[in-house]
Amino acid sequence: MHHSIMAGVVAVALLTLTGRPAAQGTFDAASIKRSDPKSTAAVVPAMFFPGGRWSAQRATLAMILRSAYELTSNRMVGLPGWAASERFDIVAVAAAGTPPAQLPAMARQLLAERFGLRAHIEQQVDEVYALVRANAAGALGPGLRRAAAGCDPPEEPPPADAAGAYPCPGRIAKLAGGAFRYELRNRPLGDFLILSGARSEVGDGTPIVDRTGLTGRFDIDLEFVEQSAIVERTAQPGAPLAVAVVEQLGLRFEKRQEPVDVLVIERVTMPTGN
Repeated sequence: MHHSIMAGVVAVALLTLTGRPAAQGTFDAASIKRSDPKSTAAVVPAMFFPGGRWSAQRATLAMILRSAYELTSNRMVGLPGWAASERFDIVAVAAAGTPPAQLPAMARQLLAERFGLRAHIEQQVDEVYALVRANAAGALGPGLRRAAAGCDPPEEPPPADAAGAYPCPGRIAKLAGGAFRYELRNRPLGDFLILSGARSEVGDGTPIVDRTGLTGRFDIDLEFVEQSAIVERTAQPGAPLAVAVVEQLGLRFEKRQEPVDVLVIERVTMPTGN
């Protein structure tokens, strides 16, 4: 068979397997294993890091899929029962010079190989909370600034300690009375939405989508009190996330109806060994 025809057949096969266009390469090294059930390490959702690294710590299958498919919502159909209980550690490293835009497709291909994943994206109109600018002038709050020059994100995931240390020298700290202090450095807004648990804090699981139009990386300083402490009346004085985002970041959450991506799982199994 002619090489160009063969390449086309392979590309079609991979598209069918993953539901998205195939990657032009695969990770140089990849480790996927079930997390130690006795581990008390922090949960780190699957995320892409500089240097061609994709990693997760004690992440559920839903967290992993949301990263690989770049979902703005958490809408998934056909997840197996173990998807909410089993947790996985992933470290995958691409060759030097791999374009960052190529990494998600490579992650999907890795999941196809190790989890036997077949899935596709459908769009459905659903209720969402859209993160938008809080005022017509578009001014940002004091807690949201363009990332400082010379502060590159780490190639390794942040340490899994209680303080949740981040680079330059960002951190996440749990304070008294259900309060949290976020000092994120050189992060896209999407990372903030994931790390802050915005879907549960604001929308009780309702999808949250970024409609601010803000691209690039930011230094983010935000303090808020989690909803559970407010409901249980154990909270120290402070604002819930929805209010804190307005006052400190100059953004707000707006409920609306929008088309959202829904990941339909056709097949997935427990992962094979490394």
